[in-house]
Formats: sequence, C-alpha cells, structure tokens
Amino acid sequence: MNRIFQSVAVILMANFLAGASCFRNNPDPVDPPVPSEGCAGACAHMLKLECPEGAPLEDGTTCETFCTNTEAAGHALDTECVMGVTSCEELHSVCEM
Repeated sequence: MNRIFQSVAVILMANFLAGASCFRNNPDPVDPPVPSEGCAGACAHMLKLECPEGAPLEDGTTCETFCTNTEAAGHALDTECVMGVTSCEELHSVCEM
C-alpha cells in the first residue's frame, strides 16, 4: 500500500515538474476594442452625412428609438458599419441594413 502512495506521489511530482518547466509565450496584450456608440452614434453619424435614415420617421419616432427597438426585437442593425461610412451611397452599398 505504501508503494502505491509513493508511485502516485512520484507521478504527481513528475507531472508538476513537467508543467512547471513549460512556459507560455504571451504576446503583447491587444488593446481592448473601443465600445460601439451603438444606435445613438450611428444615428448621429447618418444625420451628419445628411442620410434620410438618420431623420425621424413620419410618426415622429427618432432614429435612435427605432434602432434601439429594432435591435431589442432581435434584428441586429450594423451600427459599427454605419460609423465607418463616409457617404449615404456607401451606407447603402456597404452596410447590411
């Protein structure tokens, strides 16, 4: 019985030493992504570009409210893409909306 404990102890020590001799080459940490401005930022950007999608709807619902409600209902709007466009034409051709 004592021999079994010695064998287990030797195996555990060997595993520990084998693991201790390994090191991980951790690369430099990546800067965390800048948080998205979400619906508010996307709507403001579309207004700045004078895209009609940034204006309130006919019933007065703001772009931000429409965007937030749409995403809450499970329909993802690509606000990250919207923030990267430089024209309304690019908005329509690049971003999936």
